[in-house]
Amino acid sequence: VGIGNLDAGHQTIERLQFVNDWGAFHDVPVLGGAVGVVGGLWNWLVQGADLPRYDWWRSSRVHFGQFDITEFPFWSLLFADLHPHLMDIPIFGLVIACAVAYIATAAKSLRAQAVVLAAGLGLLAGMVRAMHTWDFPTAVLLVAAAVTVGQYLAAGTGRRRFWTFVLHGTLAAMFLVGPWAPFASHFEVFESGIHRAEQTTQPQQYFAHFGLFVVLGLIFLAVRYREELQARNGLPGRNIGLMCVAGPWELLSFAAFVAGLMAFTWQFGVTVVGVSILIILLLANLLWLELRSTRPDLGRLLATGCFLAAFGIAAGVDVVTVNNDIVRMNTVFKFSLQAWQFFALGGAYAAWYTCSRAWGFRDWRPVMISSRPVFAATATGAVAVLLVAGLIFPWSGTRSRQDARFGDTSLTLNGFAFFEHGTYREDRGTPDPADDVEFALADDRPIVEWLRRNVEGSPVVAEAVGGLYHWTGRISMLTGLPAVIGWDWHQVQQRWDYQRYIQERRSETQVFYQTSDVAFTIDYLRKYNVRYVVVGTEEVALGTPEGLTKFTTMDALTQVYSDGRYAIYEVAADRLPPLTVSR
Repeated sequence: VGIGNLDAGHQTIERLQFVNDWGAFHDVPVLGGAVGVVGGLWNWLVQGADLPRYDWWRSSRVHFGQFDITEFPFWSLLFADLHPHLMDIPIFGLVIACAVAYIATAAKSLRAQAVVLAAGLGLLAGMVRAMHTWDFPTAVLLVAAAVTVGQYLAAGTGRRRFWTFVLHGTLAAMFLVGPWAPFASHFEVFESGIHRAEQTTQPQQYFAHFGLFVVLGLIFLAVRYREELQARNGLPGRNIGLMCVAGPWELLSFAAFVAGLMAFTWQFGVTVVGVSILIILLLANLLWLELRSTRPDLGRLLATGCFLAAFGIAAGVDVVTVNNDIVRMNTVFKFSLQAWQFFALGGAYAAWYTCSRAWGFRDWRPVMISSRPVFAATATGAVAVLLVAGLIFPWSGTRSRQDARFGDTSLTLNGFAFFEHGTYREDRGTPDPADDVEFALADDRPIVEWLRRNVEGSPVVAEAVGGLYHWTGRISMLTGLPAVIGWDWHQVQQRWDYQRYIQERRSETQVFYQTSDVAFTIDYLRKYNVRYVVVGTEEVALGTPEGLTKFTTMDALTQVYSDGRYAIYEVAADRLPPLTVSR
C-alpha cells in the first residue's frame, strides 16, 4: 500500500531537467539526459530553483493516449473517493490472507482450523461479490486454488485427501452462496460477458506501472531456477524449463528466443502478452517443481503462486475486455488493482528471499555472500533505484494532492470545517459567464445541520440537479438521506436498460424547481415519495423565482426551516391531492 508506480520517478527526472541550465552533451542521447538531471539537482539544491508542480493525477493514467485508469492502492486511498474498488481492497486482501492460512493449516493437518477457514473463505468471497463484483471471479478462483493446493499438501492417503477436498470445497461453496443469496437474487447485470480487447498495453507503460514488481519477480525466478539446478547437480533431467537455463549456451539461446519473441510481438502490439505467457510458464513450472519436492517450502510456493496470479491478471486485460466498458478503462483499472496486490505480496517475499541469499551481516555490516557477486550487486542496485522511484509518490503525490484539493486550513477533526472557507461558481449549464452565480458553501451549512439534527430515518429529499462535478447533490452527500436524483452517470453506465428512467428523474427534477405548475409539483412529490424539499444555494441558482415561490403557496408543504433566502419544506403526504397526470 505504501508505494506508488514508477511514474513518480519519471516525473522527478522531468522536473529536474526542466530547471537544468547546463548545456553539456545536450545533443547526446542518454548522457545528455543524465547531465540534465544532475544539473537540475544542483540548481534545485544549491541555487534554490523551484521545481514545477508535481502532477499527482498523471500517475493514475500512465497508459498515455488511452482511457485506461492505472490507480494503485496508495493513490486510491489518497484520492479517498469511496467507490467499491477502494472499499474492497482490504476485503480482497483478507481473502488472500485466509487462502494462505488455509494452505498452511491444511499442510500441517490442523483439521478443525482448516474447516473453519474453508467456511470463512466462502463467506469472504461472497462478501467480495456484494462489495465489488469485479473482484469476484478472482476471489472464487483463489478459494478453489487454496482448497486444491492445501489438500494436495495435506498428509494422508490420496482417497482421504480427495474426500476432504470435496467436503471443504462444498462447505466453501455453501458459505459463498447461502448467506449472500438475498443479494444475488436481487442483483442485475447489464451487458455482461467479455470480448476481445480492442487496445493493448505498451511494454514501457506496463513497466511504468508494475516495473518494481516485475524486476523482483524476474530476480526471484533467476535465483530459484539456479537453486533447482544446483539441487540436481546442474542436470535438468526431463524438465523443459530447467533445460532452457541449464548452462551458458542454453541461457544464450533462451535470451535470443526472448529477443525474437519481443521483436515479433511488437509489430502486433502484444509484447506484454507474449512475454507474460513465457514468464507464466516459467512460474508454473517452478510451482510444479515445488509441489513435487519431498519437502515443499510454503513461503516459496505461495510467492510463486502470487507472481503467477499477478502476471496472469496484468496480461489478461490485453486479451479480453468486460462488456459495456469505456474502451477498456475499467477492465484495466479493476484488474490491475488485483494484480498489484498479488505483485506486492510476491514481491515482498522475493525481496527478502533473494537478499538473504545475496547479503549477510558481519558485525552489523552488510557483506556480500553470493557466489555471483556481479549479478547480486546489479540486482540489488536495480531494485534499490526502482524502490526509491516508487517511494517518491507517497511524499510528492500526497503533498501535491493536498495542495490541489484542500484549502490552507488548520488540521481538525471537524468534517464541516471546509464550509467556512469555500466558494463555488455555478455556471448554470451555459457557456455564457454572464449568468454564472457565485455563492459561499457556508450558506448551505444551516440546511445540512438542520436535516442532520431533526430528521429521523431515511426520507427522500428533493434537491436541484446539475452537471457532474458540481455542488449539486451536496444535501444527500452530507446528510446521508436519499435524493430523487444525484450523481447520475454511474447509474446510466451500470443500469443500461434503465437509462430513460434516470433521464426522466433528471429532467423532472429540473422542471420541479423551475415551473410554477402546482399540478406537476404535486405529481412529482407523490411519484418520488418526497418528504423534504430543499431550497438552498443550488436551487436558487438553477431554479426560477416562480418555481421557488410556488412552494410557499402549497397547503401540503410546511416551511420547517428558513433563514430568509433559503428554506426547507416538509411534505404532508396525506394533504397532497391525488395524482393529476398519468406517468
